[in-house]
Amino acid sequence: MVEANKVEIEEAIRRLNVSSQELRRLRSAEARWVFDSAETRFVRSDGRQWWWEDFKMPAAWREFPACDGYRFLNKVLPSLDDPVWFIIETDDKDSVAVYEGRVSNVQEILGECYAFEYYLVAKDFSWLVCENHHNVVFAIGPEVEKRLHEIEI
Repeated sequence: MVEANKVEIEEAIRRLNVSSQELRRLRSAEARWVFDSAETRFVRSDGRQWWWEDFKMPAAWREFPACDGYRFLNKVLPSLDDPVWFIIETDDKDSVAVYEGRVSNVQEILGECYAFEYYLVAKDFSWLVCENHHNVVFAIGPEVEKRLHEIEI
């Protein structure tokens, strides 16, 4: 599954002409470090496919119209211009895909792709936002939790 998502993301990057300075796929070792660090920080159990099933701390959550949660990222996240970690859902812990880029670019890419689960994580691991296959957006961290609750749909 992660391979198909990576291909779809790379195709969207080409279609939208997003440069590697705007959205960069991390090399294997760096991607592994980001993935493992985020998992350790936010998830109670190792190796879980869907992190949102076992967050270490309470998360705010909100259901959105079918696969539309990504459209509201600009209202949930603290800044569209700050770089974030963009972690793609994986069903194989040995194959992780992580990108680094601005939220505005990630949001644009997600709009070009078929729905899949993803996690956006602050570079300092202070917050996490994800959207799952049930059209639910989760937020961990005071600022993103508050902003998620305040969105008017």
